[in-house]
Amino acid sequence: MEKVFKIIDEERDYYIKSLIKLVREPSIVGNSYGISQTVKILTKMLEDLGAYVTTERVGNSNPYIIAKLGSGEKKILFYSHYDVQPIQPIDEWECGPFSGTTKENLIFSRGVADSKGTIYSRIAAIDAILKSGRELPCEIIFILDGEEEIGSPTIGEFSRKFEDLLNVDLCIWEAGFVDYKDRPVLSFGMKGLLYLELRCKLLPHDLHSSWATIVENPAWKLIHALSSMRDRSGNINIEGIKEYIKPLPDVEDWKKNLSDFDLSFYREKLKIKEFLPIKEKISENHFLNPTFNICGIHSGYTKNMVKTILPHSAWANMDFRLVPNLTPDILLEKIKEHFKKKGFEDLEINVKTKIESFFSPPDEKLITSLKKSSLRVFDREPLFIPMLTGSGPMYSLCSKYNPKVVSHGIAYYNSHVHAPNENIRISDLLNGIKFIVDVILNCEDFI
Repeated sequence: MEKVFKIIDEERDYYIKSLIKLVREPSIVGNSYGISQTVKILTKMLEDLGAYVTTERVGNSNPYIIAKLGSGEKKILFYSHYDVQPIQPIDEWECGPFSGTTKENLIFSRGVADSKGTIYSRIAAIDAILKSGRELPCEIIFILDGEEEIGSPTIGEFSRKFEDLLNVDLCIWEAGFVDYKDRPVLSFGMKGLLYLELRCKLLPHDLHSSWATIVENPAWKLIHALSSMRDRSGNINIEGIKEYIKPLPDVEDWKKNLSDFDLSFYREKLKIKEFLPIKEKISENHFLNPTFNICGIHSGYTKNMVKTILPHSAWANMDFRLVPNLTPDILLEKIKEHFKKKGFEDLEINVKTKIESFFSPPDEKLITSLKKSSLRVFDREPLFIPMLTGSGPMYSLCSKYNPKVVSHGIAYYNSHVHAPNENIRISDLLNGIKFIVDVILNCEDFI
């Protein structure tokens, strides 16, 4: 192991340079040039490892990159995505969004934390193992998604078409971070997602605002509908939801772990005045309960001048992060029932994205091995949390064969994921490479 770690330290500059080349490509969904260039770079990187690489499309999707290398009875699947978030607001970036700028221990670029840096940590780990003269102890499969940031709309069809790729012993997911105590935060599932557009159109065109005495305003109606779903403390007001929010297996053990996840640090870091006054403990609510979130609202005149109108329509985008047992279809039906009961049945509901949640309870062998890997690389035990609070297509790829699952990434607590000035620490990149090396070379301990 020390020989491989030494190679990683010696190849430090090469690995940084290679990652910067990757993150300089603007692989935003819809940017065909950035997508195609990123696919070319990743294909070349994987082929240089000796992998057999193919690209596959499902309908009009961006290419899925599939790579296979190594051999053996045991199989590890690396899932990640190479598409990135849009860069707006551009004026808040301190450097070019795709410049790959380095400042001391940091690399800045859109996608460097989410999730190109994590992809590259896997590639570099395998590179270091092979350069040490060792063989891979198992077969390794990469599935790299090009549309995760828009909900992976074709991943279900992909998983059915390439089902044989998913029959693995371990899936290492692409998300995770290093916390402020320099511990890797490892998890074993993801929340699901329901993304809705709610539209309220009551008139064929805008009216003079003097009509507001007797004409219903669609903006007010939409606001009332939204506020009926959740109270000011964050409690959900939709009947029949709570029966689907069930405790995870070994929930008391998870609660003990979550008590060590100090959200007060993040409150100060993110300059949040106060958290919502919820009944549960803050960390338990954050990881174990669903969210009802408004992403954006629009209606009428929003410019700087004065224009007195009664708008003809209003709309809002909402996302709901879902826990196991509360599926997107169940929640959608409950929302429709709620609106009908409250007199909002004329709201138009458009479904934008549906993703099921997934949780894979880890066994003792996996936990023990991950602890050992973390101690060897980070000199401290990891923080285990049950599931990520974000969402991804884990259910589509893992629910049929139910492999062991662990999420690990090379971001850190201040990576600005999905925001301007996205960045990673170079030290976390190198430790992330070493951690994956350790997991691969010790995989026989837990699979």
